[in-house]
Amino acid sequence: MKTNSKTSILIFLPNLLVGGAEETILNFIQYLKKKNYKVTLVLATNKISDYYQIPENIEYVNLNSKRLILSFLKALKTINKVKPDIVLSTLWYSNLLIIVVCRLLKIKCIVREAGLDYRVGNNMKSYFFKVLTSLLYKKANKVIAISNSLNENLQDELGIDKSNIVTIYNPVESYFKREQLKQFDLKKYFNNTTEETITAVSAIRFDKIKFSYNLFLAIKKIDQIDVRLLLIGDGLEKDQIKKYLIDNKIEDKIVVLEWTNKIYNFIYSCDLYISSSKYEGLGNSYLAAQLLNKKCISSNIPASKEINSIFQNGTSFNDNVDEIKLSILDAVQRQKNQKSNFDDIVSLFTEDNCFSKYCDIFSTELK
Repeated sequence: MKTNSKTSILIFLPNLLVGGAEETILNFIQYLKKKNYKVTLVLATNKISDYYQIPENIEYVNLNSKRLILSFLKALKTINKVKPDIVLSTLWYSNLLIIVVCRLLKIKCIVREAGLDYRVGNNMKSYFFKVLTSLLYKKANKVIAISNSLNENLQDELGIDKSNIVTIYNPVESYFKREQLKQFDLKKYFNNTTEETITAVSAIRFDKIKFSYNLFLAIKKIDQIDVRLLLIGDGLEKDQIKKYLIDNKIEDKIVVLEWTNKIYNFIYSCDLYISSSKYEGLGNSYLAAQLLNKKCISSNIPASKEINSIFQNGTSFNDNVDEIKLSILDAVQRQKNQKSNFDDIVSLFTEDNCFSKYCDIFSTELK
């Protein structure tokens, strides 16, 4: 078996926009560097958020394509030139492309599945991607699911063999240093607050699957207590959200902020964390809120319910205005759960526990 210093890992990303998958992969690259792997990062497009920086002391290639599909030939030539031992891809649309490339080049390919929204729905597009993903994922050397619920979904919906899927959580505990977290005054973002004002946070990507307009209406409808919500993120739907808040006269209760590298300070400082995502592989921000022992509520989806079950904290709601309203009121009145095994739970989400499992897969595949 090759030693780490001689093992070449090529990591392929479609872009470097704000998201949990990108955050995890960039942290994983730093981990691989510490473990003396040779790392090459390849980006298919020039879509790079100002929030992220390319890691230093690695090989970096930007194919600079306008769209992922247009990067196919460039990706083929680049990977053939680098000749890595293993290619790791994440995000379903890049996974499909990379599996084909790696099969053509006879290079080992590991794909990481982080969501399922692309193949949910009763339309031809969803059906097409479901069939295509099922066919291609079976050609990968290994499939990594970021939650047990997603693992089961890959088996049940795509027919992926159980032996070829491994669940590896994201090591969100290692994404922040507890001793360096700062308490922010979140009330300063709102007008006319009081000592009794409850501040909630939702850190999301602003696209249609990551938030619910019913959440906004539920907060507007709450009159028993003063609840305010900070929406923190970036994405294509941001302007539409701002317009919706103004049109429905909720802008005094809900404020939209840009994404920030201090996101964990915001989560640390809130009274309540809300995840209203319609689909999720495993939400990094929601997981961070649980790790920080915040009061939490989430949409009624398998990945978030799995997190609630692990931490024995948080409740889930259906996407209904009245139900969301009751969930918020119940969460605010609920006492925090002090768990005797909290340290053991936290250890499940550290780099040493999570990223070492990737390296174990590399070692097994290269024997």
